Amino acid sequence: MARSVYPYLPTWLDRHFRKAFALLPAGDQEDCEQRLADLVAALRACSHPAMDPQLRPWRPSHYRGVTKLREGHLVEYRFMPGTMRVIACYFDHDDRILLVTATLTHDHGRMQRLIKEHGKALSMYGPDDEPSEG
Repeated sequence: MARSVYPYLPTWLDRHFRKAFALLPAGDQEDCEQRLADLVAALRACSHPAMDPQLRPWRPSHYRGVTKLREGHLVEYRFMPGTMRVIACYFDHDDRILLVTATLTHDHGRMQRLIKEHGKALSMYGPDDEPSEG
């Protein structure tokens, strides 16, 4: 079963992430982009966003205590080596996985603030909410 993986645009790769990303050398930027693409590919193919063995390189763990989600679950993915993290949200009732927030510097305070501000909207967000290309 292929999962739908897409960004939650109000918070994904926010200006703090983009600013930190822009300060990276070009080679590190390419590495970061490739690492994110690898995670997205693995999420699309996974059987479960927190328990599938193919996600083991990112050491997924449930990300609890930030906000109560009625229908979703938050998972943290760690990129080794380094401090880069991604928080995603998956749902029991469908195959969506939302990429909620990322950090290059293990900035959990910022990620938690973003999740608290937008947590209630995650379950209602779908691919139709993304701007169309073209």
